[in-house]
Amino acid sequence: MAQKLGTITNRAQLGYFHQICATEEKFQKKLFNCRWAHVFAMPEMQI
Repeated sequence: MAQKLGTITNRAQLGYFHQICATEEKFQKKLFNCRWAHVFAMPEMQI
């Protein structure tokens, strides 16, 4: 999972990743990982 972060380099990819996060947001741990990954992948789009 961590290795996927390097592939999220543009808004289109981040948008797709966000869709996955939204789908799994009922799992608190995954939601936390998604939020962290968003910040890591695109600091200007922190959530």
